[in-house]
Amino acid sequence: METLLEWHRQPGESEKAFDAFQRYLALGPERSVDALRRSYAESAVKKSNRLLQSWSSQWRWIARCKAHADHVTAIENASRDKVRAEEAEKWERRRLQSAAASWSDSNLLRRKAAQMMTFPLAEDVVEENDEDGRPIRITRTPAKWTMATAGALYKLGAELRAAAISEATGNAEDDFDPSNATPEECRAYLAREGILKIATGTAGASQ
Repeated sequence: METLLEWHRQPGESEKAFDAFQRYLALGPERSVDALRRSYAESAVKKSNRLLQSWSSQWRWIARCKAHADHVTAIENASRDKVRAEEAEKWERRRLQSAAASWSDSNLLRRKAAQMMTFPLAEDVVEENDEDGRPIRITRTPAKWTMATAGALYKLGAELRAAAISEATGNAEDDFDPSNATPEECRAYLAREGILKIATGTAGASQ
């Protein structure tokens, strides 16, 4: 059964009285009984102020118009809330996707910096065994970068990592600051994080 709302035709309300109410409602916020009478006159229909005022009082036009206005406002607010919620959800997904991408990028930078730190700063020779167990000598040649280069790269990775964590959770993971850390402290942090071990296993060498 359909709910009878205030602006619907009410039980006992005549067709003419309801038509007058609909016209009154359509006049908008500046509506008045006199304005309604003039609208009738413009369509060559004569209605007296006395009759219209009687209908307005009997059928609670002012209260019904307010109920209709409140209903329209509620619909508009619900629509705006829905749009805002959908927009917030969309940006939340983007925020998390951005944080995930930053996290991935930071790990790549940190691994690269860790690999750089495992290389010597001067040429050296190390002895290892080949696949057959025979000793071989490997000459490791320093790359064209310095420890400062590796430190700067690691600093960028650490900052990006911290930004990703902050973006995703709003919290900093630890108090390590690579911008003030010595190379030894960076190595210790890398080892603590398990990155130095990974990088050492993947670092290249020239025979």
